[in-house]
Amino acid sequence: MNILFFNAIKDAAKLRYNLGLNMFEPLNIYDICRESGVMVKIVNINMEGIYVKADNHNKPTILLSNERPLPRRVFTCAHEYGHHYYGHGSKIDAQDYTKKYTTEQNQEELLVNTFAGSLLMPISGVQSQFAKRKLKPNIAHPVHFYLISSYFGVGYHTLVYHCKVNKIISFDKTQSLRKYTPARILKENFSDVIENSHFKYVDNISQPSIADLEVSNYLILPSDSIPNSSYLEKIDETELGIIYMAIKPGVSEVESRNFKNSIKVRIERKNYIGLSKYRHLE
Repeated sequence: MNILFFNAIKDAAKLRYNLGLNMFEPLNIYDICRESGVMVKIVNINMEGIYVKADNHNKPTILLSNERPLPRRVFTCAHEYGHHYYGHGSKIDAQDYTKKYTTEQNQEELLVNTFAGSLLMPISGVQSQFAKRKLKPNIAHPVHFYLISSYFGVGYHTLVYHCKVNKIISFDKTQSLRKYTPARILKENFSDVIENSHFKYVDNISQPSIADLEVSNYLILPSDSIPNSSYLEKIDETELGIIYMAIKPGVSEVESRNFKNSIKVRIERKNYIGLSKYRHLE
């Protein structure tokens, strides 16, 4: 294994350990940034992310675009946090997780991309999620990859690429999975009547402790779960779960006798601009 990749994976595991997190549970990168003294702002700029190094007057700051989908912002935030973790200077990143970087010019980008992927999606955790569902990654359906990407709070294609570079799936399987988009998975597996929007899919096998959504996003839950109806409106029932739409900002909970713990659902305003810690205030 390339020493750069090895060091990034090792550093991500070390950070998880220092945060009191194991390699099997999801983490929320916004919360990690806040606990680390890094300010995160969501802005209305067409870009990926910006890291601004601390100076005598300002905290280290990450800027994220509200024009990007919610899970893409998560990875971008982890990428920018990687610049902070490694003590890099201020960065303006039009980064793309699938982009091929030259070793000579982009060592820092390769480092923080690998760090971000390993921090958000530890390989042992990803493999555990497939195993819990008695699934083999190389034959699992796209909806299963989407389910696991929802658990870790990342994008579907981000998880697919992460599995490819870590040799969990073959090249042919990667190509097959790439033919699907979240919109296609949503339409094929859940309902024809819903509009194209970001969605999170949760089953009874394992649940994240926190689910971040934006108003108009969907949350697909097992039929026996009990959500707070003042924030989530029931849209449809399907064989794979009940579809709810996030209808107003705020913090809610979903409970079920089959869940180990309740899920805290944090809903932010659509096209929110401001500090990330305030994004789901009513």
